[in-house]
Amino acid sequence: MYFTGGEGCNAHCAGFRASLRNTFNNFSALVDEVPALSGNGNLKANIQRMSNLIDYMPPRALYLMWQATSSRVAEMESMADEIRQALDTLPPLMRPSTLGAPQTSADTRNAGSGSGSGLCAWSDQDDKPYVELIQARLEQLGWTFEKLAGIIPDLMVRGEAGVSAGAAVTNGEASAAVGMKPSDSMKISLKVLAAVPQEINWIIRINMLRAKVYCS
Repeated sequence: MYFTGGEGCNAHCAGFRASLRNTFNNFSALVDEVPALSGNGNLKANIQRMSNLIDYMPPRALYLMWQATSSRVAEMESMADEIRQALDTLPPLMRPSTLGAPQTSADTRNAGSGSGSGLCAWSDQDDKPYVELIQARLEQLGWTFEKLAGIIPDLMVRGEAGVSAGAAVTNGEASAAVGMKPSDSMKISLKVLAAVPQEINWIIRINMLRAKVYCS
């Protein structure tokens, strides 16, 4: 089944495009909500760039992506919420902006029993199995996105790309003599999403290690 019809993207194709856009918007919102992530301008910019690109992916390229990810679409849309709920069970993530000691006393303040808002709240998390479980799940989410990116086949489309390309793109070469490889964009977009759980995982690890060093 090719994604054709109308402007080159039938209802099934349009629904998949909307699901992808929703996934990227969810991850973009998550980055904004987590201070330790929101300071990473490149991460937010890359997610937004890939989200905007979704509207310009040719239907045939979307079809290849749908083949690779169709069984995981609902899971992909819910991943940001899953990460958000997991982080709600942990102390706030402190931004690992330096390699040295925390710069202020507030950075290391511990309100006791792991409930504090500073770095030392992480000192009680080091030996808790559920933190390891969260980290393992974050690692798995990152691996899932990268695995999906790896199974999308290469596609070269010559001509105009995107919704406005219509059936000319899905039926073969369009008249414009412009070469592009939309499959690369799709693979990159999934790797950009993979970077979110991967970075959160590293930040959790750094918080626990810094707490062990400076809060003993």
